[in-house]
Amino acid sequence: MNLPNGSEKIPDKINIFNINPREKYILFTPPRTGSRRSLYISELLGFDTFMSTNGTLSFYKNGPSHNHTHNLFQGHEEFKTILTCRNPYSIMVSEFKLSLGPSTSIRKDFDIHTSFLDFIYEFYDSNASPWYSPKSFRFREDLSKRQIDYRIKIENMFESYSEIPIVKESKMYQDGTLENLVTEIIGHHSEYKNMKYLTNLPEDFKEYYTTEIADFIKSNFHELFEFMDYNIDSWK
Repeated sequence: MNLPNGSEKIPDKINIFNINPREKYILFTPPRTGSRRSLYISELLGFDTFMSTNGTLSFYKNGPSHNHTHNLFQGHEEFKTILTCRNPYSIMVSEFKLSLGPSTSIRKDFDIHTSFLDFIYEFYDSNASPWYSPKSFRFREDLSKRQIDYRIKIENMFESYSEIPIVKESKMYQDGTLENLVTEIIGHHSEYKNMKYLTNLPEDFKEYYTTEIADFIKSNFHELFEFMDYNIDSWK
């Protein structure tokens, strides 16, 4: 499957948006939510790349670009919003796996809960992600004020896409192409490259959680559950 060329270097201090200007849709793709897969699908739906400088929107290039923009722009109220989503508990496990890398030895006596809890504490203190680090939740000031019209949940992508009018009217939906596309794995190359080193780790994200870890996530990441529309007790 050939992905669109959406990974080129974007100039600093420019906010990039994937927009369908004719049908008036904006696509927001937080990290670890199937953003690369949605890039390919959005190209088939007629999305292009626009840029915003000082809040003013202008055309940047044909086709979508891979990005994790969380800002808004002047006139955004005229557009419908689409947000790719994933259970926040699963997001944290994905971030944890990505942090391990080939140099990590996953032995049979590997204490997954201790290691995961240490990672969560470090992730919380690092402010590494504007989307997920609670101390730098920038979307509190912009995107969280916007109504999210459609959420594409990675756990049931086809059903989520099927609720969007622009998708239901598309050729790829009607001829069955979309249903095949959403089942393909298109993720961060480092995580999938490292999977062969992580064979002793559980696949189910719920196995990474204890009550202590879940309580910390609930207390410090609770806004993310509301924003992405997931049950805050879904770790059980």
